[in-house]
Parts: sequence; C-alpha cells; structure tokens
Amino acid sequence: MKRGEGFYAWTPETIAAERARYDRLLRAGLDLIAPELPEIQP
Repeated sequence: MKRGEGFYAWTPETIAAERARYDRLLRAGLDLIAPELPEIQP
C-alpha cells in the first residue's frame, strides 16, 4: 500500500481511507480491552 502497488491499485485517496478505517478498528479494539489493561503511570 505504501507505494500504491500490490493486489490493488492504491490511490492517495484510497490509501487515506484505508488508513482511517484501520485506525478506527484499532481504536475500537483498544476500547474493548482498555478496562482490563493496567493503569499507566506518567
């Protein structure tokens, strides 16, 4: 995806959309497990 090559023809727009989708999924996963994670002290 970084070079716009691979199984799909990635345009800058589709790359941005896929990265945004992936980020939303990762954040949703973190929201699911967050209550079970230990608190991080600064």
